[in-house]
Amino acid sequence: MKEQYGIRKVYFAFIAPSYGNVDYLSDIEKDSSTKGALFTSEALLYLLFKKLSMGKSFLLADFEKLVSSQIVTRDAVKKVYGE
Repeated sequence: MKEQYGIRKVYFAFIAPSYGNVDYLSDIEKDSSTKGALFTSEALLYLLFKKLSMGKSFLLADFEKLVSSQIVTRDAVKKVYGE
């Protein structure tokens, strides 16, 4: 079914105001056989702001740079999508 819609990659995302221990991220990646990201609420809102302000120049391909074993912060979004 994924192929029908042209979806090539799927990532999981968790969103929370803050995170304590992120050791469980590797367990989730193993269980789901995919990579993902932990977004703070502030980072996700900033990502939405960047999407709206950049319009068509916002590329989802750049989103892959945010997927890591670290918590995604506003600074990480700024690094990928600019100020």
